[in-house]
Amino acid sequence: MNFMWITLAIFLIVLIFERFAERLGIDKWYRLSSIGWICFSVYWLSSFINYLNTDDYVNMLLTLMAAVFGLIVAVKIITNDKKYPWENITLWATISIMIIFPFYEIPILRDFLMRIVANHTLFILSSVFNTAGKIVADTTIMLNGFPVSIVIGCTAIESIAFFAGLILCLNAPLRKKIIVLLIFAPVIYIANLFRNAFAIYAYGNQLFQFGIIGTVHESFFWAHNVIAKIYSFLIVAILAYLTFKIFPEFLTMIEDIINNFKKDADR
Repeated sequence: MNFMWITLAIFLIVLIFERFAERLGIDKWYRLSSIGWICFSVYWLSSFINYLNTDDYVNMLLTLMAAVFGLIVAVKIITNDKKYPWENITLWATISIMIIFPFYEIPILRDFLMRIVANHTLFILSSVFNTAGKIVADTTIMLNGFPVSIVIGCTAIESIAFFAGLILCLNAPLRKKIIVLLIFAPVIYIANLFRNAFAIYAYGNQLFQFGIIGTVHESFFWAHNVIAKIYSFLIVAILAYLTFKIFPEFLTMIEDIINNFKKDADR
């Protein structure tokens, strides 16, 4: 069972029929979204369990944080009388899921995106890193005999969806939100191509063979799981800071969340 599809269905039902429910006098309709947030948490908890069998500690931590976050939001929606900011956060999640999951669940879309990213990564590898790799399968790039497969997690669709949901959920002018999103999306996509190309270049040239792990995959581990993760975090941090500067509404939403937790702590 895919809990994320259930999450999306519940969020859409709540958001679409909210005004109709209010007209019928159902003033607590939005609280149904808490069920969606519980499903959201279950999904990420299952992802966390899957990561326990890997050495990807960053994604292990992020999936655990997402699971805990989903439970916290669910509790807040149930126990809080005010819809804001929880309704905005639900809209944020809904938009992000609507962008991400078609690429995860529809093979033709997923394969198309991965092929595009593989070809663009190969272009960066050739033009910037001055290295001639080649595509040996649909989305596998070979460099000096070392293959790296471009999977859906290498496409930046998650980061693009994250910022799209964040920006579009804010109580800000629509035109402003669309302009900023049209700038952010290609920046994220191009930054990700450099991340992919660096990991392939480092692995193909065995740049980080420190003898700690003791296999030929050590260079890939340091390039992909450490350096590239730090690089991605810095890109996200910079874009988040810019979002704060461009949209005061984002800061207002964060302040309201913090104040909400403070009120609960003071009780």
